Amino acid sequence: MNILINVGEIYWWFRITIKYACKKCGYILYKFEKVGQDFYGVRTPSEIKLIFGGKCPKCGHELGTPSIEDIGIKIKNKITPVVD
Repeated sequence: MNILINVGEIYWWFRITIKYACKKCGYILYKFEKVGQDFYGVRTPSEIKLIFGGKCPKCGHELGTPSIEDIGIKIKNKITPVVD
């Protein structure tokens, strides 16, 4: 998913990927990379839990709803401004 933010005369371009992973084994349960990849858009943690029957398909760990401390933000690439 891409976001364009205007700050004064400078535009900043961000590429965002949303991933849901098992806390125990790290298995990626769901990845949302771009708008239009499916009909539903970004799924909620509750929807992911329902899809997998409440358990990780790889290790069997019970899936829960993440707290704010469980949410991580990682910057993979240097973010640069886009100037018109």
